[in-house]
Amino acid sequence: MVKLRVWCIGALLCGASTQAFSWCFPNCASQATSNDTITATLQGPLSIVKNKDLVLGTVVRPSSGSYTATLQVTTAGVRSFSTGGTGYSILSAPAASAAQFTISGTASAALSLTVPTSVTLNGPSSSTLVLTLTNTGGSAIGSGGTLVVSVGATVPLTATSTRGAYTGTMTVSASYN
Repeated sequence: MVKLRVWCIGALLCGASTQAFSWCFPNCASQATSNDTITATLQGPLSIVKNKDLVLGTVVRPSSGSYTATLQVTTAGVRSFSTGGTGYSILSAPAASAAQFTISGTASAALSLTVPTSVTLNGPSSSTLVLTLTNTGGSAIGSGGTLVVSVGATVPLTATSTRGAYTGTMTVSASYN
């Protein structure tokens, strides 16, 4: 049997057909195949709807003196006000509210949420206020197909803060992972 195999290898090296080789080595395949599983996931469109604006409210500052204050609206929409001086007051209207967004898409899908950490509000005479933002975040759409995100803010006020109305915008975005 050993001589036969040597003859088969020699015959193959000398140009014999592959039939002779497969006759000598029936377990040696001249071709191999493998099957692979292919998967794809199709997700529904992703959308963001603004439910509420971020409203800090109205602060009445003292007419003179050196002072500091911090106005905060939490992600739950609760307003707090702390002062480093006297003579401040905060009006009850307009009511404070955290910004709120509803993100809709494929249930339980992972996503990347982008909310700025600060935003600048523009006021009278080119004055500005810088808000520090906090948010409830999220990394996946809920099992019902939505994720609700709330955004709160903290803003420092000083004796040099210009009186008047301040406005600004923030961009919240989300994408599937």
